[in-house]
Amino acid sequence: MLRSNETRLTVRQGRLASVAFCCCVATLATSCAATLHDATHDGAHATQAAGALDLTLAHSDRSLIELRELRGQPLLLFLFATYDDACQLALTHVERFRQRDPQFPVLGVALQPNAREFLDAYRDALAVSFPLTYDASDVVLKGKTALGRIIGVPAFVLLDAQGTIREVRYGVLEANELTDFVAPVRGK
Repeated sequence: MLRSNETRLTVRQGRLASVAFCCCVATLATSCAATLHDATHDGAHATQAAGALDLTLAHSDRSLIELRELRGQPLLLFLFATYDDACQLALTHVERFRQRDPQFPVLGVALQPNAREFLDAYRDALAVSFPLTYDASDVVLKGKTALGRIIGVPAFVLLDAQGTIREVRYGVLEANELTDFVAPVRGK
Protein backbone atom coordinates (compact mmCIF):
# COMPACT_ATOMS: atom_id res chain seq x y z
CA MET A 1 0.00 0.00 0.00
CA LEU A 2 2.84 2.35 0.83
CA ARG A 3 4.40 1.64 -2.56
CA SER A 4 1.13 2.47 -4.31
CA ASN A 5 0.83 5.81 -2.44
CA GLU A 6 4.42 6.68 -3.37
CA THR A 7 3.64 5.91 -7.00
CA ARG A 8 0.49 8.09 -6.89
CA LEU A 9 2.49 10.90 -5.27
CA THR A 10 5.20 10.61 -7.92
CA VAL A 11 2.60 10.65 -10.71
CA ARG A 12 0.90 13.70 -9.15
CA GLN A 13 4.26 15.47 -8.79
CA GLY A 14 5.00 14.68 -12.42
CA ARG A 15 1.64 16.07 -13.52
CA LEU A 16 2.11 19.18 -11.38
CA ALA A 17 5.56 19.66 -12.88
CA SER A 18 4.07 19.26 -16.37
CA VAL A 19 1.33 21.78 -15.61
CA ALA A 20 3.86 24.22 -14.13
CA PHE A 21 6.08 23.78 -17.18
CA CYS A 22 3.14 24.39 -19.54
CA CYS A 23 2.17 27.50 -17.58
CA CYS A 24 5.73 28.80 -17.83
CA VAL A 25 5.81 28.12 -21.56
CA ALA A 26 2.41 29.77 -22.04
CA THR A 27 3.50 32.81 -20.05
CA LEU A 28 6.73 33.06 -22.01
CA ALA A 29 4.91 32.64 -25.31
CA THR A 30 2.36 35.29 -24.35
CA SER A 31 5.08 37.70 -23.33
CA CYS A 32 7.06 37.03 -26.53
CA ALA A 33 3.91 37.44 -28.58
CA ALA A 34 3.20 40.74 -26.84
CA THR A 35 6.74 41.91 -27.58
CA LEU A 36 6.44 40.70 -31.16
CA HIS A 37 3.06 42.41 -31.42
CA ASP A 38 4.54 45.65 -30.09
CA ALA A 39 7.41 45.40 -32.55
CA THR A 40 5.06 44.57 -35.39
CA HIS A 41 2.58 47.21 -34.29
CA ASP A 42 5.36 49.80 -34.28
CA GLY A 43 6.50 48.28 -37.56
CA ALA A 44 9.79 46.60 -38.27
CA HIS A 45 10.93 50.17 -38.34
CA ALA A 46 9.72 53.42 -36.87
CA THR A 47 9.95 56.95 -38.14
CA GLN A 48 10.80 59.92 -35.96
CA ALA A 49 10.92 63.45 -37.27
CA ALA A 50 10.70 65.61 -34.15
CA GLY A 51 13.99 67.41 -33.60
CA ALA A 52 17.58 66.30 -33.57
CA LEU A 53 18.90 63.43 -31.50
CA ASP A 54 21.15 64.86 -28.80
CA LEU A 55 23.22 62.13 -27.26
CA THR A 56 26.62 61.94 -25.61
CA LEU A 57 28.43 58.66 -26.08
CA ALA A 58 31.76 57.39 -24.79
CA HIS A 59 34.64 55.58 -26.43
CA SER A 60 36.38 52.75 -24.56
CA ASP A 61 39.08 55.22 -23.45
CA ARG A 62 36.24 57.25 -21.86
CA SER A 63 36.62 60.14 -24.28
CA LEU A 64 33.22 61.55 -25.18
CA ILE A 65 31.55 62.19 -28.49
CA GLU A 66 28.40 64.25 -28.86
CA LEU A 67 26.18 63.51 -31.82
CA ARG A 68 25.60 67.23 -32.39
CA GLU A 69 29.33 67.47 -33.28
CA LEU A 70 28.66 65.15 -36.22
CA ARG A 71 25.88 67.24 -37.76
CA GLY A 72 26.32 68.43 -41.31
CA GLN A 73 26.38 64.91 -42.70
CA PRO A 74 24.00 61.96 -42.38
CA LEU A 75 24.90 59.22 -39.90
CA LEU A 76 24.05 55.56 -39.46
CA LEU A 77 23.97 54.39 -35.85
CA PHE A 78 24.45 50.66 -35.36
CA LEU A 79 23.01 49.69 -31.95
CA PHE A 80 24.40 46.37 -30.78
CA ALA A 81 25.47 44.14 -27.91
CA THR A 82 28.90 42.52 -28.02
CA TYR A 83 27.60 39.17 -26.78
CA ASP A 84 24.74 38.84 -29.26
CA ASP A 85 25.10 36.50 -32.26
CA ALA A 86 22.57 38.43 -34.35
CA CYS A 87 24.57 41.62 -33.76
CA GLN A 88 27.74 39.89 -34.90
CA LEU A 89 25.96 38.73 -38.05
CA ALA A 90 24.63 42.25 -38.60
CA LEU A 91 28.16 43.58 -38.16
CA THR A 92 29.38 41.51 -41.12
CA HIS A 93 26.73 43.19 -43.28
CA VAL A 94 27.64 46.64 -41.92
CA GLU A 95 31.26 45.94 -42.88
CA ARG A 96 30.20 44.90 -46.41
CA PHE A 97 28.14 48.09 -46.65
CA ARG A 98 31.21 50.07 -45.54
CA GLN A 99 33.35 48.37 -48.20
CA ARG A 100 30.84 49.48 -50.85
CA ASP A 101 30.35 52.94 -49.38
CA PRO A 102 33.30 53.87 -47.14
CA GLN A 103 32.34 57.55 -47.13
CA PHE A 104 28.99 57.05 -45.39
CA PRO A 105 29.56 57.63 -41.64
CA VAL A 106 28.71 54.77 -39.29
CA LEU A 107 28.93 54.85 -35.51
CA GLY A 108 28.47 51.75 -33.36
CA VAL A 109 26.73 52.09 -30.00
CA ALA A 110 26.94 49.19 -27.54
CA LEU A 111 23.81 48.88 -25.42
CA GLN A 112 24.67 46.51 -22.58
CA PRO A 113 25.96 46.53 -19.03
CA ASN A 114 29.72 47.06 -18.72
CA ALA A 115 30.03 47.81 -22.42
CA ARG A 116 33.31 49.70 -22.04
CA GLU A 117 35.05 46.56 -20.84
CA PHE A 118 34.24 44.71 -24.06
CA LEU A 119 34.56 47.32 -26.83
CA ASP A 120 38.29 47.04 -27.56
CA ALA A 121 38.27 43.23 -27.65
CA TYR A 122 35.13 43.25 -29.83
CA ARG A 123 36.63 45.77 -32.26
CA ASP A 124 39.95 43.92 -32.47
CA ALA A 125 38.49 40.41 -32.73
CA LEU A 126 35.99 41.34 -35.43
CA ALA A 127 38.14 43.94 -37.27
CA VAL A 128 35.52 46.68 -36.98
CA SER A 129 36.30 49.54 -39.38
CA PHE A 130 34.18 52.26 -37.77
CA PRO A 131 34.16 53.86 -34.31
CA LEU A 132 32.51 51.99 -31.46
CA THR A 133 31.00 53.77 -28.50
CA TYR A 134 28.73 53.01 -25.58
CA ASP A 135 25.95 54.75 -23.74
CA ALA A 136 27.75 55.54 -20.47
CA SER A 137 24.70 57.11 -18.84
CA ASP A 138 22.27 54.42 -20.05
CA VAL A 139 19.82 57.03 -21.36
CA VAL A 140 19.22 55.02 -24.53
CA LEU A 141 18.52 51.82 -22.60
CA LYS A 142 16.18 53.70 -20.27
CA GLY A 143 14.27 55.16 -23.23
CA LYS A 144 15.11 58.74 -22.24
CA THR A 145 16.09 60.00 -25.70
CA ALA A 146 14.21 60.92 -28.84
CA LEU A 147 14.68 57.26 -29.82
CA GLY A 148 12.19 56.21 -27.16
CA ARG A 149 12.26 52.61 -26.01
CA ILE A 150 14.66 50.41 -27.95
CA ILE A 151 12.93 47.06 -28.38
CA GLY A 152 15.98 45.04 -29.29
CA VAL A 153 19.36 44.78 -30.94
CA PRO A 154 20.65 44.89 -33.54
CA ALA A 155 19.01 48.14 -34.46
CA PHE A 156 19.85 50.75 -37.04
CA VAL A 157 19.09 54.45 -36.62
CA LEU A 158 19.31 56.74 -39.63
CA LEU A 159 20.02 60.40 -38.88
CA ASP A 160 19.90 63.09 -41.52
CA ALA A 161 22.48 65.88 -41.78
CA GLN A 162 20.59 67.93 -39.17
CA GLY A 163 20.72 65.02 -36.70
CA THR A 164 17.02 64.26 -37.02
CA ILE A 165 15.97 60.65 -36.68
CA ARG A 166 14.64 59.60 -40.06
CA GLU A 167 14.07 55.92 -39.38
CA VAL A 168 14.80 53.08 -36.96
CA ARG A 169 14.95 49.44 -38.04
CA TYR A 170 15.41 46.34 -35.94
CA GLY A 171 17.08 43.08 -36.89
CA VAL A 172 19.79 42.06 -39.30
CA LEU A 173 19.97 44.17 -42.46
CA GLU A 174 22.10 42.94 -45.33
CA ALA A 175 24.52 45.30 -47.10
CA ASN A 176 22.12 46.01 -49.98
CA GLU A 177 19.32 46.70 -47.48
CA LEU A 178 21.60 49.15 -45.66
CA THR A 179 22.30 50.89 -48.96
CA ASP A 180 18.55 51.26 -49.52
CA PHE A 181 18.05 52.30 -45.89
CA VAL A 182 20.46 55.26 -46.12
CA ALA A 183 19.32 56.34 -49.61
CA PRO A 184 16.75 58.91 -48.38
CA VAL A 185 19.44 61.03 -46.69
CA ARG A 186 22.19 60.64 -49.24
CA GLY A 187 23.25 63.98 -50.69
CA LYS A 188 21.08 66.02 -48.33
